[in-house]
Amino acid sequence: MDRFAPVTLEAWVKPEVPGPGREMRYFIGSDIPEKSGISIGMWYPGFDYIDWSAEPMFIAQLLPENGSRWVVSNTRIPVGTWSHVAGVFGSEKSVLFLNGRPVARGLATGNSPDTPFVIGHAGRDNPSNHFFVGKMYTIRISRGERYHDAFTPSTTFEKDDATLLLYDPSHVEGNRVTDLSGKGNHGVIKKREAPGDSNSLVDDETAKK
Repeated sequence: MDRFAPVTLEAWVKPEVPGPGREMRYFIGSDIPEKSGISIGMWYPGFDYIDWSAEPMFIAQLLPENGSRWVVSNTRIPVGTWSHVAGVFGSEKSVLFLNGRPVARGLATGNSPDTPFVIGHAGRDNPSNHFFVGKMYTIRISRGERYHDAFTPSTTFEKDDATLLLYDPSHVEGNRVTDLSGKGNHGVIKKREAPGDSNSLVDDETAKK
């Protein structure tokens, strides 16, 4: 499914510490090198020294009219704990929600449908090593701005008229993930070996129609 805006990206995630050289991790991405994307993820700030014992920051990447911008929350995402994360990329502003609370706001997001959304990585054609390390158990992509104020996240997502993609672990068969939204945006699980990792990481890529 090609990226678009306004859009709401959300998931339940349980991050693990990614290790040195992996400061930025994407939950849902659509980044194109040199052009950026509409994405949500986490970031361990630092350059020469990174405190891996600290919790990562919740971040979003968006596409305003004058180039890429980042939204960074000072609220940290707990490692080893399930959290609900949501990025609402709107026509007037973009908002990050962590466990139902708005934790950061940024500029409006433009529409640039020239690459698909990808689950668990920066983007389909992005050569970086920014794979998500941890677990995700349900994912939803919705048309428009689903959340405006604080809310109580449901532990399971339901489809409605705004839902364009809905993944749930109970509907995975082999390397195929069934889209429960009814829109046919089924996923293909691709295992990639990241340099320096002892195990393969899993990247769920939404299949283009």
